[in-house]
Amino acid sequence: MLDEVHQLVDEIPALKAVPEPTAFAEPDYVLWGSLAAGLSALIAAVLFFLRRRGHSRELRPPVPSPAEQAVVHLRALAEELPPLGRCGVRISLILRDFLAGETQDPALFETHEEFTRRLDSLSGVPERCRVSTHRLLDELASLKYAQQADSPTQARRLIDEALALVSAIDAARQEEASNPDSV
Repeated sequence: MLDEVHQLVDEIPALKAVPEPTAFAEPDYVLWGSLAAGLSALIAAVLFFLRRRGHSRELRPPVPSPAEQAVVHLRALAEELPPLGRCGVRISLILRDFLAGETQDPALFETHEEFTRRLDSLSGVPERCRVSTHRLLDELASLKYAQQADSPTQARRLIDEALALVSAIDAARQEEASNPDSV
C-alpha cells in the first residue's frame, strides 16, 4: 500500500514556480486610455454647461432699470386710478422705490418726517430735480391723512407729475454718467 501512495504522489504534477505579479498587470495603454476617456468626458461636461449658461443669458430678458419699473407701475396705476388718498400713497411708494433703486436713497424705508429731517435726503438725486422731488413727496404725504373728496383729475395730475419726475431724474442721471466733468 505504501508503494501505491508513493506512486500516487509521483503522479501529482509538480507545481511550477510562482509567477511574478507584473505578469498579471494590465498594459499601460489601458490606464492611459481610461484617463483620456475620463478627461474627455470632463471637458465635454464643462463645455456643455458653459454653452448652456451662455444660451440662458441670451434668452433671459434684461432686468428693467428702476426708472423703467417705476414707469410701468405708474402707468398701471393710471389705468386703475384708485381713490385720491390711496393713489397718493401708491405714487409715493413707487417714487420711493425708484429713489431707493436709482439713487440708493433710503427714502423707501423712512417715514415722511424722517425723510424731511435727514440732511442728506435726496443727495443722490440730480440737483436740478431735488426741489420738484421734495415738493411732490410733500404733496403726496399730505394726501395720506387729508379728508379730501375723490378727484380723478387730481390723481391723474399726480401720476403725470410722477412720470415726468422719474423721466427727468433718469435723464439727468444718464447725462451725469455720460459727462462726469459736469457734476
